[in-house]
Amino acid sequence: MKWDEEHGVSLKTHEKYLIEFADTFYEQVKRLIDKSQQQKSEYAYLSEEDLKILQEVLDHANFCIETVEKFHGRDDLLQKVLNFLKFRFNNM
Repeated sequence: MKWDEEHGVSLKTHEKYLIEFADTFYEQVKRLIDKSQQQKSEYAYLSEEDLKILQEVLDHANFCIETVEKFHGRDDLLQKVLNFLKFRFNNM
């Protein structure tokens, strides 16, 4: 969708987009609230302390997942080191 050069978002031009955006936003927020309420009821048997420990474990797990997803190995550098070592030890 192209934005209005002069005014950015225009109600005339972008009315359908803004309505769809607002509806989607509302539905997603509602879904997240419902999910949160469902999780609370699933863990209602846990004590407050247990919930804090569970949240801590989940936070650590999510951090690990996010960190691993962002990791990019240096295959090119490792291959050079491997080639060097092979050359070095084969010529001894």
